[in-house]
Amino acid sequence: MSDPFGISAAQQDLLGEILATAGDRIDRVAVFGSRATGRYRPNSDLDLVLYGSADQAVCDRLWTLFQESPLPFSVDVVSYAAIDSPPLRVHIDAVARPLFVRTDTGLVAVEEA
Repeated sequence: MSDPFGISAAQQDLLGEILATAGDRIDRVAVFGSRATGRYRPNSDLDLVLYGSADQAVCDRLWTLFQESPLPFSVDVVSYAAIDSPPLRVHIDAVARPLFVRTDTGLVAVEEA
């Protein structure tokens, strides 16, 4: 697997394991910000947007798990449904790229073309 967001396959696996702790509250996950646009640096944070019924409490719990993980970059998590900033929604709608999608077997990584 290539690393289109500057994350390794092992890091993506760990992201998936942590996100899976939210159960079926997440339908899909996308990357936005510098890692989605390709303008990231090795130490850039990873901005994730969650689609589904994940609320702020879920985002806060995931953020804590990401902070406690061995990932070498910080991960910011936002629920799309909870975004009240029109410019942020416009940005996400314009640049977000899929990372995980829910299937019958749980969250699975989306293969980039």
